[in-house]
Amino acid sequence: MPEANILPVIASPKPYGYRNRITVHAESGRIGFRAVNGRDLVDIRECLLARDGVNAQLTRLRESRPAEGHYSLRDASVPPSGFFQANHELHDALRNLVADGLPDKGEALLEGYCGGGFFTEIAASRFQRIIAIDNDARTLRDARRLPLPNVAWREGDVAFALPDELRALGEEARRQSSVLLDPPREGLPVRLAESLCIDPVARFVYVSCDPATLARDARLLAKTYRLISVQPIDLFPRTAQIECVSIWQALSR
Repeated sequence: MPEANILPVIASPKPYGYRNRITVHAESGRIGFRAVNGRDLVDIRECLLARDGVNAQLTRLRESRPAEGHYSLRDASVPPSGFFQANHELHDALRNLVADGLPDKGEALLEGYCGGGFFTEIAASRFQRIIAIDNDARTLRDARRLPLPNVAWREGDVAFALPDELRALGEEARRQSSVLLDPPREGLPVRLAESLCIDPVARFVYVSCDPATLARDARLLAKTYRLISVQPIDLFPRTAQIECVSIWQALSR
């Protein structure tokens, strides 16, 4: 990864009881998580990482003798469908980090992997318009319920849809625009990273849940952007995962 201001890790206030959603599997009378080998099922009565409301749902599920399959158990604060940030205790901290990385005002924001609008809500007042893209119709259904009149929600593959939107902005508009990306663990598709370098915006924020793929993508992005800072945040205590919010600014041409 290019040299940058890597800040001290922001700790989670609760190492246990923080998850607002879990997915469990029911099989042969057992309910629990897959073992490390991906095949065996580990029966559990309680998930120590989950909030009380989630564990209460787990108890009710077990008592209902469910059919075999997988079940998403969610806290009452979580939308009923699609992806949502799992650490209830760090929601505000994560959103504030993203807000701090974006400019106070701008012409357009292109948001890739927008999910249910978790970050879109805090960015909407700063830009004349936002184009928020995700390939999951379920999460977009939740997002469209938000009262954000300057947001256009688009369903599609971010690797193709966002580059198209970048080109459509035009060079002058891109100088006053930003990009916000929160991809899955696989990181940025090469096509998307290359597009950001070919048609650069003034600034973009890259939220990553895998430092390895962030480092890989940074090598390509550093040809066109300066990495201003990386803020690790322990969104998943007692696991090997760590979230990072990285801030990028276009190099002068």
